[in-house]
Amino acid sequence: MNVSLFIESLSILGQGMLGVFAVMAVIAGAIALLNKLGKKK
Repeated sequence: MNVSLFIESLSILGQGMLGVFAVMAVIAGAIALLNKLGKKK
């Protein structure tokens, strides 16, 4: 197994995981914002 290919795959994996967490954070923020704006007392 080539070590440089393994390091490159870890870099791609890290970018993918960062993208997933970024999208989850945006969705969670949008839900929280909509909950605050749509709350009727």
